[in-house]
Amino acid sequence: MDIQQAVTEYEYATAGLTSMTKRWYTYKLKYFLSWCERYNYTLEDLTPARIRRYLQFLRSEYKQANGKQLSDYTIHGYAQVVKGFLSWCSQEEGLDQYVSEKAVARIELPKVEKKLIPTFTPDEIERLFMACTKEPTPQLVVRNRAIVAVLLDTGARVSELFVDPARSEREHTGLLLENVYLAEKDAYIKVTGKGRKEREIALGAKSRLYLHRYITRYRGRSTSSYAFLSRTGEPLTARGAQQVIYRLAERAGVDDCHPHRFRHTFAVNYLRAGGDLYALSRLLGHTSVNVTEVYLRSYQSEQMRQGKRISVVSEMTRNDK
Repeated sequence: MDIQQAVTEYEYATAGLTSMTKRWYTYKLKYFLSWCERYNYTLEDLTPARIRRYLQFLRSEYKQANGKQLSDYTIHGYAQVVKGFLSWCSQEEGLDQYVSEKAVARIELPKVEKKLIPTFTPDEIERLFMACTKEPTPQLVVRNRAIVAVLLDTGARVSELFVDPARSEREHTGLLLENVYLAEKDAYIKVTGKGRKEREIALGAKSRLYLHRYITRYRGRSTSSYAFLSRTGEPLTARGAQQVIYRLAERAGVDDCHPHRFRHTFAVNYLRAGGDLYALSRLLGHTSVNVTEVYLRSYQSEQMRQGKRISVVSEMTRNDK
């Protein structure tokens, strides 16, 4: 059975994936396909031993070209894609005669070193908010303070708050103004996550205050439907928001500062405050609680208590700047 044909059918079967996931799969499968063509392998030739040989090939070729070892995390990603493809083949009528479920089960994914997730300290958060006050205009001061507060208080993905042109063709990105609810006793935002799934995330008192100030006083009279705008009044892009974060981090002297670290900080502090793991999984928009469990390694299990929610901004900052 020709592997290229099987890959083409697999791509049709996974057409519902988000654009980013689709690109991730397509790139890695294309690389795997080129390796198979080098040895004239057919689908029935793809034994667990040959998959191990492919992964070793990735390690050696990358090291030869770049002078350093490919990370275990990257190798794991390639192996995961190949195993997912072969697993689909083993269950697809007409292809299952070439790939057995038993053989797929014997394909071992490389182990990935488990590292503690870095989170912001209270002092680092204070310094990031102070860095906002150094912006050249009041509009940017208030907007960037709102950005930092909402990222910390919701754990939302960058693409859920800011427009990502590369992904907007197939999925909605960016927080719409109509999905911001700032009632005093029920403040929250509604975001669209992976798989076009909507979810609501509560805002703490300070993130509600900062976002309200930005929208009502400094956002201007733009007709844009998006909540966060650039200096020119256009929707603030994900790349633009990343640049804002990097600029604030440099000014504040905060190392390893990137948008996803805000998400980590939200998740870990939610659990430290006694938040429920399954509730956190829903708040983060994870499809499986297994993904969320990675945050458990960042704090001691005895600190967990059920039922309590936390506003990271309210708990970890001292003053309303």
